[in-house]
Amino acid sequence: MGKALYRLDGWALLLLGLTAPLSLAAVNIALGLAMLLLIARITTDPPSARFLVRGISIPLAVYLTIDFSAVFLSGYPPHPADWFEDKWVLAAYIAGLGLASQPILATRALTGFAAAGALIGLYGIYQFFSGYDPLRGVPLEPWSGGYLAVGVFSHHLTYGGVVLAAFLVSIAATLFIKTVRQKILFALLAFLSGAGLAASYARSAMLGAVAGLGILIALKQGKTRRNLLVSAVIIVIVLLVAFPGLWDRFSNAFSSGEHSESPRIRLWLSSLVIIAHNPLFGVGQSNFGTAFEQYKLPGNYVSTAHPHCDLLSIAVDGGLVALAVFIFVLVVFFRRASRSLGICRSGDYSPYRWLFAAAISLTVAILAAGLFQNYLSDAEVANIFWLVIGLAMGVEARIASTYD
Repeated sequence: MGKALYRLDGWALLLLGLTAPLSLAAVNIALGLAMLLLIARITTDPPSARFLVRGISIPLAVYLTIDFSAVFLSGYPPHPADWFEDKWVLAAYIAGLGLASQPILATRALTGFAAAGALIGLYGIYQFFSGYDPLRGVPLEPWSGGYLAVGVFSHHLTYGGVVLAAFLVSIAATLFIKTVRQKILFALLAFLSGAGLAASYARSAMLGAVAGLGILIALKQGKTRRNLLVSAVIIVIVLLVAFPGLWDRFSNAFSSGEHSESPRIRLWLSSLVIIAHNPLFGVGQSNFGTAFEQYKLPGNYVSTAHPHCDLLSIAVDGGLVALAVFIFVLVVFFRRASRSLGICRSGDYSPYRWLFAAAISLTVAILAAGLFQNYLSDAEVANIFWLVIGLAMGVEARIASTYD
């Protein structure tokens, strides 16, 4: 029974990796199956439950408790069902943490994810040149010599966040895996997902990619680091030539036209006013719109669905205490992942070093991109974010149990 569950765990994680960049409905089904398998594992092997309280689980539980309490204590209408729907993405963390009983299961899942990400990267390239989305049967928005690719999603920002994750996972594998054949494979996957990222014209995701690449370069040593820096500069130049609209996309942020950042900055300032009036418990889940109408600054806005900044959204919904605890969760993650990265420098765990490099760089990238968009509440992107963290913390827990 144990071996059968082990095989099923591996298939469940691989299914999560394959579906995460392709379909929200499919990944939710995979998450449901993974949670059932996790229950079965705990039932048949009760000691395995101890790994569920490792990683970032305890500080994350504290954050969730504070954030959920804010739903009822904020003074605004409570929306507990919306809170549970929003936080369902954390099932990906639990699945990764609980089912990654062997490091090979985690890296196989990430390999599947990188391959699926490359596939939608290729689809995005087709959309960029054709200006058409065959899956939905709709034309795409033109932009300076091309079209805004959306992949299998309805918005180019969601697509940008997903291919950003696939790109960094593939780059991490290319840099830290030692087998030449695997390096070539992951380099090809990185090229396809990276081209898809450029085709998305998602500025926030591209800035996240720069931050994530910076982390990966920093993790390398000696001449390799210098060569990577030179290569990164060359790649940026090539992208600006191949996708001329990229320069327009970024330069417009500093213009005074309709694509300037004035409405976004005004939205951030309005969010700060909301936080200043509700510092302890925020306004609770799904009440941003109501609070925005109360405290918004005068002026033009493009989108007011959310603060367009992950950290501001956390403080708006749960208050400053929730934000502080969430930042502590990230600190714990970086400490544990960095420790495991060092342990995996040599020895039996060295083939899995790229897992921690991918998790660290992706986390930094999503946080950087999330300064300008709400990626942690975008289910398609958040599922990937928490799955990668869960896989890394699942392997970290097993490594820690060996070395502690």
